[in-house]
Amino acid sequence: MAVLFENSVRDRRIFLKCGVGELLLLFSMRYFETVSNG
Repeated sequence: MAVLFENSVRDRRIFLKCGVGELLLLFSMRYFETVSNG
């Protein structure tokens, strides 16, 4: 059980990191679009 729990926590951290990266990417793309459009 402990091993499964540790694996799930690690996967969740990776998922959160990927999610944050995607959000930052989307935010930066929107930001550059608004800046270029003026």
